[in-house]
Amino acid sequence: MKSQSLHSFRTPLFCLGLLLASSAAPAYEVLNPGASYAGKTLAEWNAAWWTWAWNSPAATDPLGDTTGALANQENNGPVFFLAGSNFAGNIERSFDVPGGVALFFPTVNFWENCVGDVSLSCPGYTADPRPTMLANAATLQGTVTSQVATIDGVPVTDLFSRWEQSDFFSGGTAQSGDALTALYGSFGIDIVGEDIAPSLVYGYYVMVTGLSAGPHTLVYGGSTDAFGGFSYQVTAHINVGAVPLPGALGLLGAGVGGLAPLLRRRRRA
Repeated sequence: MKSQSLHSFRTPLFCLGLLLASSAAPAYEVLNPGASYAGKTLAEWNAAWWTWAWNSPAATDPLGDTTGALANQENNGPVFFLAGSNFAGNIERSFDVPGGVALFFPTVNFWENCVGDVSLSCPGYTADPRPTMLANAATLQGTVTSQVATIDGVPVTDLFSRWEQSDFFSGGTAQSGDALTALYGSFGIDIVGEDIAPSLVYGYYVMVTGLSAGPHTLVYGGSTDAFGGFSYQVTAHINVGAVPLPGALGLLGAGVGGLAPLLRRRRRA
């Protein structure tokens, strides 16, 4: 009888322990390197991330955001882009994130394009700049010396396995006043109306899905020895909104990479 009585008490306590352990486990998922989400590979989302940054107004470039005020600018797709920083050192931002979207952010990343006249935009390259661009990618990957990425204090693992390199692509047509246009303009190169191609982007990225509604803190950044050395870290205090119920959506529808000197090999976190 004692053994039976003891067993009857242990079973619910054991189940309760499993329940508590399960409830404490992170509800989100960090996608594996090379994974796909919403019809694009992570390498393709890397290209989309840079296109978003390049086509942002120069005056409100999210990579230059020091508070989080610019985080939601043209950032309304199924993947919410978290900006790195144009500035070395620590940046702290606070902003809201819609519910039900994935989060995509870099630790260390690089970009390169040869727009218009290759002799101006990529001096020293051949008429076909793509082989040199690919060689630069391999070189710059080896310059990354450290990375950090945590979600609510929990480290993201295997950061050095998370290299994502795009295919060659177009970043769209350069428009007056955009961030990339202004950068080229600072070197006396007018790219307005030019196709932002060939472009090649690469770096280390993290894609997070299923983050619960409410406040969270993400820390990410890293260091590279390239371009004389660059190190940054972003602390993002985000508030994730609730995911609208399908019925609510129906009712709503019814009612309604200091890196500029090396222009041919650049990085912007």
